[in-house]
Amino acid sequence: MTTTDQLDRAVADPIGLITGLVTDAEEELGVVTIRTVVTAVADGRARSRQVARALAVRFAALTDGRSPAPRMIGDLLIEFRKAGAPAIAAPVCAECGKQLRTLQREEQDWRCSVCGQETAECTVCGNVRRVSSRDRRGPARCSMRPDTDDRDPAAVVHELITAIAPGADHDAVAEALRRSAPHRPHHRQRAVWALEDNPRLLTGEGCLAQHRAILRFVDLLHEAGVAGIVRPACPRCHRLVRIDKPLDGQRVCRNRIAKSRFEECVRCGARREPATREAEGRPLCPGCLVRDPAHLETCITCGESRMVDSRTGDGPICPNCRPLPILLRPICGRTAPCTLSKLTGLPRCGGCDRRQAHCTVCGRMRGIHSGTADAPFCGPCTTPDAELRRPCPTCGQAERLHTPGPCPPPLHLTTTPPLRTRSTDMRFDDHRVVITAAGRDFGRTLAIRLADLGAEVFLSARTLAAAERVRDEMRGRGHQQVHAFACDLTDQASIRDFAAGVARHTDRIDLLINNGSRYLEGPDLPSASDADVVDTIASGATGTVLTVKNFLPLLLNSYKPDVVTMVSACGTAGHHRSDAHDAFYAAKSAQAGFAEILSKRLRPQGVRVISLYPPDFDNPDPLSEEWETTPREAKDALTAQSLVECILFAVAQPRDCFIKAFHFEQV
Repeated sequence: MTTTDQLDRAVADPIGLITGLVTDAEEELGVVTIRTVVTAVADGRARSRQVARALAVRFAALTDGRSPAPRMIGDLLIEFRKAGAPAIAAPVCAECGKQLRTLQREEQDWRCSVCGQETAECTVCGNVRRVSSRDRRGPARCSMRPDTDDRDPAAVVHELITAIAPGADHDAVAEALRRSAPHRPHHRQRAVWALEDNPRLLTGEGCLAQHRAILRFVDLLHEAGVAGIVRPACPRCHRLVRIDKPLDGQRVCRNRIAKSRFEECVRCGARREPATREAEGRPLCPGCLVRDPAHLETCITCGESRMVDSRTGDGPICPNCRPLPILLRPICGRTAPCTLSKLTGLPRCGGCDRRQAHCTVCGRMRGIHSGTADAPFCGPCTTPDAELRRPCPTCGQAERLHTPGPCPPPLHLTTTPPLRTRSTDMRFDDHRVVITAAGRDFGRTLAIRLADLGAEVFLSARTLAAAERVRDEMRGRGHQQVHAFACDLTDQASIRDFAAGVARHTDRIDLLINNGSRYLEGPDLPSASDADVVDTIASGATGTVLTVKNFLPLLLNSYKPDVVTMVSACGTAGHHRSDAHDAFYAAKSAQAGFAEILSKRLRPQGVRVISLYPPDFDNPDPLSEEWETTPREAKDALTAQSLVECILFAVAQPRDCFIKAFHFEQV
């Protein structure tokens, strides 16, 4: 059998291929014993295929025991040696050649316990020795110079907690610390050192914890009812879930780890976490994996080659033949195969799903969701099972929550649309925002509104005096985290200086708003001078590109980066209802094209690119009474309030929601 044939069989019959290859190398063991050992080590379809593929490529691993090879090959060799197979070689160390009874792996190479040890220069004695431990700052130490701390860790951490919550019970704190790493005292010691360096890890900043024991410790303190302890939310999706996966210096949830691993499937083009890879290393999504003809198996019930839904002792079962539990159906009173209702949690059969009757409560002819055949209840009249509901993180009321975040407010409890209510209530205290052309008009409006919502604002204007005037105006309202810069969007050096100045104040930017672009009026092309044309296109097109380019490093340092570009209806294809000059149309079309390609190219890095295409709109002074009294009915022109709320709404969405553009109907 050729290598190509063996690789094909590694997919179709991996256990049979492995058994055959081992039988060729070892004649003393029976086929039944070999198959039993193979099944025990390479259990599961993916594992058995990996072992079969590795042996098909390099059969000599069975007789020389040498790596590189997958870890399961080494485990297989060890188990065959235990089963009494003299012709099967034991795995050997890749460095010293010693036969191994247990494995340590460095990538695809096997190491013994001596060669697999890390060596480094001890930070105390200076000798290059085996790394026994690391001190609280990270440098390596040998076994002769451990980093000792004679203090009681429980007493140290209790002192830290009493500064947050006076009167915290010492025994409860000590027990929580012990349970955070019950069998690893040095892990507990490292956790205490980290808490000494940053006590805020106990009050909501646990996502910055370097040690998982700290997160477990915080959870245990919270369960024990210690006041002042705040469980950390995922810094990316803001859900209060388990966060123990490291990503870019933070601890995030499993969902965000999966999203960070998204790749484009080579077959369907969907962006998913790869379920596997082809032989060439190209990613396959879970859907294409289960639909691959090579992965279909014969259902023991219907005999068809289908996807596997479940496995029994007799073999695989397809989704159509999946066995359902035999339960008593409360609606029809019969015992039959049933599913469980997502509304009530009670059994339902296919007949119950199709049955309709007059609801006992509302009297309408509807599908039956609960009750009995004599007293049926439709879906709206059914009382959901309380155990199937979860409390809303905002209002605390139990609701059927289908997505993260707050439940939708009842329309009869508010006098304004839900979008306006949400943008008014949102806070941006942890946002750092850069706004170009914020010396007047809509840029000033954005700066004032975002500062009112708690954001730290870095605003620019063509002249420093204009920017400082808006800054002083905002600081007079009590917003001290406002910084003013000069930036001429037609001057590349000025844009670089603006980005460098912001970088001296902060290491990240969460939101970049490209608001700057010179407006040029005149429907007649010759009516504008050459200098005006160049200035208009440079400020809108070149200025936007260079601004994003220079601020991109700061955006990528954020875990929630967004780029918002105020384009214009003039940037949409076929628009002709503006009196703007042709050069302004060209600048806005360039902005639109740039935002379009930027959205696709920056999405893998987590950057959302949002564009707004407003027609002419009213921009009342946000500090005047006119801001609240400007009419906003269907017959009225678009207002700056609506544009601000669109931006706030888009930025506040979960990170999986990429709102690419807002288009508006022109009155």
